Amino acid sequence: MERLQARLTHLQAKPGAHHVAGALEQARTALESARETEGVTAAAAASVAEAALALADRQLERRLSRMRLAEAERRLAQIEQRARAQRRALEALLRERARDVEEADREKP
Repeated sequence: MERLQARLTHLQAKPGAHHVAGALEQARTALESARETEGVTAAAAASVAEAALALADRQLERRLSRMRLAEAERRLAQIEQRARAQRRALEALLRERARDVEEADREKP
C-alpha cells in the first residue's frame, strides 16, 4: 500500500496532474478502500488503484508527448519560414547578379 500511496503522491505532484484528476481520484478512493478492507476485497481495491495510477501516468505522458510534438511543429514551421525567406533573398541576389553580368557583357566592345 505504501508503494501505491507514494506513486499516487508522486503523480499528484507532477506538472499537469490536474488534467488527470479523474484517474488520480479513482486511485485515491481505491487506496482508501484497500486500507479499510481486508483479504480479497483489499487486493481488488489495490488492483483498481494500480490500474488507475497506470492510467494517470499514461495520460500524463501522452499529454507531455503532445506538448513536445506541438512545440517541435512550431519550431519546424519557424525554420521553414526562415528557409523560404532566405531562398527568396538568394534568388533575388542571383537574379541581380545575372543582370549585372548581362549588363557588363553588353558594355564590352
